[in-house]
Amino acid sequence: MSNTMKAMVYYGANDIRFEERPIPKILQPDDAVIKLTKVTICGTDLGI
Repeated sequence: MSNTMKAMVYYGANDIRFEERPIPKILQPDDAVIKLTKVTICGTDLGI
């Protein structure tokens, strides 16, 4: 199993990058790691 994951990272307005990042670890009892299988956007999201 890989120790990295693909992630979209927000750096600021008009600056979102697709990167390989370390897989987050659960450190606290109330932490959660969520694996997304599908993600979509609405056409109005493009104007935001």
